[in-house]
Amino acid sequence: SPVNLSTVSAPTNGLEKTFELTAQILLPPTCDRSLFFIGTADGVASLIYTAHENCQSISAGDIVRITAETESIRLGLSSIPCAKAISLLAHEELPELDAIPVSQMTPPNSARRIAVRGKITDVYRDDIDEYFGFLLLEEGGCEMEAVFRNTGNNLNDFTSLIGAEVTATGIVDPKDLSVAKNRSYHFLRMYVGSPDTLRILTPPPKDHSGIPDLAELWPNPPKTIASLPSVRATGYILAIWHGNRLLLRDKAERVF
Repeated sequence: SPVNLSTVSAPTNGLEKTFELTAQILLPPTCDRSLFFIGTADGVASLIYTAHENCQSISAGDIVRITAETESIRLGLSSIPCAKAISLLAHEELPELDAIPVSQMTPPNSARRIAVRGKITDVYRDDIDEYFGFLLLEEGGCEMEAVFRNTGNNLNDFTSLIGAEVTATGIVDPKDLSVAKNRSYHFLRMYVGSPDTLRILTPPPKDHSGIPDLAELWPNPPKTIASLPSVRATGYILAIWHGNRLLLRDKAERVF
């Protein structure tokens, strides 16, 4: 039967503790060396690391038997289990969840699988770890970040959805706001899978004529401009970084 990973203690004196558990995959690993979320009997989502060569064949909803070891890794966490063997037992579709508007999101007491509704206003690569990226979801004047693994064409696929209203289903971990020692987080964050796991409620606009021109908003302060869902600009590109970040100079010699 499933176990509560919170009861699995960290290794002491350099010795690792091996254990087994049965759980359902909530958010599968995306590469050979990856973190993934499982759901256990108490309904809490737990994080596991794997270097197992067959882990990419695991799908959300799979019920698996995992042989793991407590193993300290540098994620700001005291310890995190490392899966050494994963075997598929069965598959059950994960239940549909009622979507919570971003403006009504509050950190849960423990890591949970949730669905959040909002508009994608930005997509960007992690400044520190290029293997991760972020969606910025906005609704009702509130924002939150959704973290995704930056593999394959994920960054471009998510970027093509800017302006779309979506339901994103993933994992919110309240501890994530405090575990990282090398950075601080401004938004509540959740973890999501690939772009095809999003439910598109309203597609991104094809006609951008109604989007305000950045030059017409000048000289509003950056905070005011940043609060707008979308803006457009025309000019000469001075620099590009992260694939979707631009420094632009318009005809009036203003730099955006």
